[in-house]
Amino acid sequence: MQKGLIVGFLSSLLIVISLGLFFTLSNKNFYLSQISSSLKNFENLNSEIQNLKKEISNLREEIEKEKKEREEIKEEVLPFSQNFKKQNEVKEKSEKSKEIVSCQKRENDLPRHRVIFNEICWMGDEESPANEWIEIKNVSKGEIDLSGWQILNKNQKLKFVFEEGTKILPNGILLLKRGDDFSGAIKNSDEALFLFDKNCNLEDEVFATSSWPAGDNFSKRTAERKQDLSWQTSLDLGGTPGKENSPGFVEIEKEEKEPKISLNFPKEVFANQEFKVSLSVSDLENETYDIKISILKISDESEQKRTISEISLTGDEWQNSYNYLQKVFTGTSFSGDFKLRISEKYQDFKGEAEILAKVRQSSNKRVAAEFK
Repeated sequence: MQKGLIVGFLSSLLIVISLGLFFTLSNKNFYLSQISSSLKNFENLNSEIQNLKKEISNLREEIEKEKKEREEIKEEVLPFSQNFKKQNEVKEKSEKSKEIVSCQKRENDLPRHRVIFNEICWMGDEESPANEWIEIKNVSKGEIDLSGWQILNKNQKLKFVFEEGTKILPNGILLLKRGDDFSGAIKNSDEALFLFDKNCNLEDEVFATSSWPAGDNFSKRTAERKQDLSWQTSLDLGGTPGKENSPGFVEIEKEEKEPKISLNFPKEVFANQEFKVSLSVSDLENETYDIKISILKISDESEQKRTISEISLTGDEWQNSYNYLQKVFTGTSFSGDFKLRISEKYQDFKGEAEILAKVRQSSNKRVAAEFK
């Protein structure tokens, strides 16, 4: 009987142990399943975090790009806005000047010469022929009130009236710039400038019938007044705006051969094509030289004659052919080819044009040879 009880007890114990193992293994599988699911969720979460970081990075790049574009637009618009404002101011001055009756030179009217035209940049500068300016000087011994005084050119397209309260001291100099102070061009020939006081008495005058009495269009040297009120060409390239005049430019004549220059070019060109121009020049001094080759739009009015071409040595880099190609060669002669094309701004141009070539010394900007 005892033996039966022991067997029964062991059987029961075995059953309990089996059930315990069963539940333990079941829970273990459950926990493993939970861990696996958590790991998978973690991986998905990590992937989403990486995607989110990438989106944030892209968004930052877009913000920086937009910020840069806004800065570029601001840089472009600000000068335009300032220039537009300046143009409006000049236009307002011009409109006010038109409201005032223009003075007229009377017959046998002689200049008083209390205030004179001291220097005139009638040819513009290397940047643009429109960069003209006029300088006046008080050569009297007292201060002069310029209120209502007028500066006029021959056709009165240039008209400047001094504002109320404008004064100039003895030996004082006033500089007036085209585009800033006055509108209208100063022509290179068939021109005149007049200075009148508020009562239309003639103070000074200068005439450019066939040409100006001084100044050089090629080297951009201005016309300056001397002590005896005659005219001289400025020693300084670009003149001396707002300052005392230079001692004057004196060109020393040498007995030398006249430089020879020739230019070969097609007789007919089209606005949308590049074409070759061949230049030859000889009998020069042994110096370094700049070259300019330009196509000019023909016009009845010289003030409207404009360069409409671009030039290149290789066809890769182009520049406005109003400007010189710098230091093209050194020596006493040169022969070479250049590429020209009509500027995009003048693609619609049709009609006659003329071609101009100049060779100048790089050091002193003196034109040595010219073809036109």
